Amino acid sequence: RSSDLGDERLKNVHPVLRAVIVETSRRMNAPFTVIEGLRTPERQAQLVTLGFSKTQNSLHLRQRTGYAHAADLWPLDEDAGQPLRSGTPALEAVLWDRLREIAAVMKEVAREMGVNLEWGGDWGWDAPHFQLNRNAY
Repeated sequence: RSSDLGDERLKNVHPVLRAVIVETSRRMNAPFTVIEGLRTPERQAQLVTLGFSKTQNSLHLRQRTGYAHAADLWPLDEDAGQPLRSGTPALEAVLWDRLREIAAVMKEVAREMGVNLEWGGDWGWDAPHFQLNRNAY
């Protein structure tokens, strides 16, 4: 099964991060999708209000480069091609396992490409989130 990278959702993501995501999709055995790249300030405020984000200063917002420096990735069900569901402990465990797999490949690809990449799962709560290091880009 192939990943659905959502070209529309990737077009405003920094080309360096986009390249890491595309190469990761080539290497992954399990598919994933890009659920969000560039956000408007209004969308970011909404996510903060809902508790899905903790900052108004997100790298999903357009940066000085003209691109978002962050993207959220989500695993797809290999048979149905639909986003994996969550909500029960068993589903959460599967979801986190798949997000860790994506993160491992993203980090490997980033290392090989010399990209300073950060994973939100390393913060303990934002496993779909990947961003370019603020100081490096």
